[in-house]
Amino acid sequence: SGEAASANNASGRKARELAELYSEYEKTLDENGLADAYRPQYDALEILEDKSKAPGVLEVVEEAGIIGIYDPGELRFRIFTALAGRVRNTRLRIPYNPQREDLFAFMYGTVRRFELLGGIFDGFDPAEMFTEEQEESGESALSAVRPYILLPPSQTARLKRVCPDGSITVIKAFGRYKEMEEIGREIRRLMESGVPASEIAVIFRDAEEYAEMAEDVFSRFRIPCELRRRVPLLSSPFARHVNLLLETAAKGEDADAQAGVSRLLSSGYTDSSAGEKELAESVKRLGGAMTRLARLSALVDFLNKWTRKGADYSGEEAAAMRELDAAIAGMESAWKIRGGDAETSAAEFKDEFIEALSRRRLERESSPPSGVKILSALDAVGLKWDYVFIGGLSDGQFPQKRYETPVFSDAEKRAFNMAVKRTAFRHMEELSKEETLLFCLAFYSARKKACLTWSAENDDGQPQPRSSF
Repeated sequence: SGEAASANNASGRKARELAELYSEYEKTLDENGLADAYRPQYDALEILEDKSKAPGVLEVVEEAGIIGIYDPGELRFRIFTALAGRVRNTRLRIPYNPQREDLFAFMYGTVRRFELLGGIFDGFDPAEMFTEEQEESGESALSAVRPYILLPPSQTARLKRVCPDGSITVIKAFGRYKEMEEIGREIRRLMESGVPASEIAVIFRDAEEYAEMAEDVFSRFRIPCELRRRVPLLSSPFARHVNLLLETAAKGEDADAQAGVSRLLSSGYTDSSAGEKELAESVKRLGGAMTRLARLSALVDFLNKWTRKGADYSGEEAAAMRELDAAIAGMESAWKIRGGDAETSAAEFKDEFIEALSRRRLERESSPPSGVKILSALDAVGLKWDYVFIGGLSDGQFPQKRYETPVFSDAEKRAFNMAVKRTAFRHMEELSKEETLLFCLAFYSARKKACLTWSAENDDGQPQPRSSF
């Protein structure tokens, strides 16, 4: 009992320290006029809950739909309920089947919370949602298989009789690249038989891990694909232009600096009306600034004068500029908060600035939009295709391996959640249930055929078992 009391005291201290840190975090944001990514959601909730702040758009909305909710979290749960209070006919549909709580256990808490609200949502019926999904697929070849998914072998004796031939296949490969090639070959066969590329999807637990391989393989197999990738900001031509500018400013007035000015003029990102002498003066001001904030200000002035002036950037270039602006704003705020406007050399400033850019990513989308979709399991929730490949079904990849952290143990997370009466932290058991749900929803996204693929070797050529799924 003494050990238990000691453990409870330690857990309580951690919870108090966590609360103090968060309070300090919010206080710092308020004092500096800053907001984090959650601020817009809090603002939306405040508007929805305050009857006197009726958004104009809601005055003409007669019906709203909240479809395919996966894991709303506390804040969005409150937003949804507030929306239902403002729009009388708000329909809610949740992917949940009460007959298979082993698969949908992760959703039970969410469903229960909505059920306890009573009739606030029009037409809320989790069971109806599941039935509706089955009916939506009509005579789907896989609809008869769904009741058997992830059941133990002793309960799947009828599966061979109800499973149409070829509606489920399993591909084993030796290495992730070869796995991707096998997927490519199967997709090529489907397309040659007349299946539109837009009716095919490839789902991974995390598509980023396969993105480069997928682009390479699909290019070789002449398969059009739609893939969103997050690539390093520093890989963009515009970020390299900024790096060149900072390098040139750090070189002072030597011959290399003059050569750098010439390269800036020919980079394609410098105003064509700029003269070399005028441009060199702007670079010199950037290099001659003394403090971090002064250099940052000089950098912004240079970009506004010589890079943005009269330019009409779009696509990835515009996205790179937005990321750069966010990085500049973040560094300026951080230095002001920490009182870190110290003197720094041009070389030190360049290194610090480029380090900040190295942590940022750009979302790059392959075209055409009518191609084969390659996406992560989270992004596939609620979507449907005729043919679905679920890849990366090797041990540790899908389901993902999770490890309990000693900093805040599962027992401490449970105690904290009970104290605040909501799920503030996910523990290992819940995260495991989430993996099952994601696989289930990925499988349900197939109307006609599901192909499961896995690699029997890891990237080092060592044997690895297949996924428990």
